[in-house]
Formats: sequence, C-alpha cells, structure tokens
Amino acid sequence: MQAHPENVDPADGPADLADGPADPAAMAALVAAQRAHVVRSTNPDARLLYGVWGAAWLVGFGLLWLADRSGSGLTVGAAYAGFGALMLVGVVVTAVHLTRRSSGLSGSSKAQRQMLGWTWGLSFSAVAALNTSLGMSGASDQVMAVVTSVVPALVVGALYMAGGAVWGDSMQFGLGAWICVAAAAGALSGPAHVHLVMAVAGGGGLLIGALVYHLRVTRSPSRARRPGAPS
Repeated sequence: MQAHPENVDPADGPADLADGPADPAAMAALVAAQRAHVVRSTNPDARLLYGVWGAAWLVGFGLLWLADRSGSGLTVGAAYAGFGALMLVGVVVTAVHLTRRSSGLSGSSKAQRQMLGWTWGLSFSAVAALNTSLGMSGASDQVMAVVTSVVPALVVGALYMAGGAVWGDSMQFGLGAWICVAAAAGALSGPAHVHLVMAVAGGGGLLIGALVYHLRVTRSPSRARRPGAPS
C-alpha cells in the first residue's frame, strides 16, 4: 500500500534512491502480504459464518429432536421458539458481517455481493412460501417435520456447491455436497429422526467446515475465499 504524500518525509527520498532499486523478492512478498490483507478485510469470514450457522443448526435441530422424544420435558412450541431464535441470530450476524465486509467495495464486486444476497433471500422466501402453503393445505405434522428440515438444507447445499464451482473453492463445493447428502439422509430417515440427522450431520458438518477453513487460512491466508451464507 502506497503512503500518502503528506505522510512521506522528504528527507527520506534521497536516502531511498541512494539505496538503489528494491529487492524484487521483498517487493513480491510485500505485494502478496497486501493482497492477503485486502482479501481478509473484504471477503466474508467463512469461519464466522460456518461456525454461527453450524451451532444454530446443531442446537436448533437438536431442540426439535428432543421435543419429539416423550419424557424430554421440552414442548414442541418451546423447541420451535428456540429454533426460530437461533435462526434469527444467524441471520442478524450474517447480515451485519456481510454489510461490514462490503462497505468498502464498489463496481462489479459490490454488484456480485448484492446478487448473491438476492439469491439467498429469494430462495428462502420461496422455501417459506412452500412451508406456509403446506401448512394451509393441512399437511400432517410428520410431513411438515421432513419438509421444513430437508428443503432449506437442500437449498443451502445447492447454493454452496454453485458458489464453490464459480469461485473454484473445492472446500465450499464439498461442504455443499455434504449438506445435500445429509438432507437426503434426513429425508430417508423419516420424521422420527430427521431433526437428529440435520443437527449432527448438517450442523456438525458446518462446524467441521469452520475448523477446516480456519486451518486452511492459517496455513495460507491468500487462499481465503468467499463463503456462502447458510440460512
């Protein structure tokens, strides 16, 4: 990053010139370090997003599974209230984080972030409409349990895979594929176990993704990518 002219000491000019041209290797390292800093400061932090949503899924779906168990002492209403609160926390954290990271962007990068936000928002608006329609049509509690758990996960998995393919991020693509597999397993497990599968496989998968991404960034900061925003 170049210094502003007003921050440069004129006395330093001749000395710097007298030292001759800078070492190319040192200049390349400086450019790489600056690029990594820009990536970290503008790209969303997958460790935060995967971690927040992984915890929300693990605890939220876990509450729904406990409510299904007789003798757990947890009512269905309380479980759904807790689940909804956790989802709301995830939405707020994601929105605030993405807004802060996008504040300094302009042009195509800003437009790309906006289109991505609309993709997630419209997708889950359609999911909410589907759930509402099924409820109004008199779908049974068993059907609603499967649909409301599996369909959002399928949307998340598909968007992760698409994002991974577009940005060349194999980890994001793999995580999306895992979430799709977890959703399929949850659907096949039926209403009795779908919440447990989504808690352990879905939420646990996101938490593992956060850990792997942390190790990846720690070892090579320049490899940070744009993660999706699960909901």
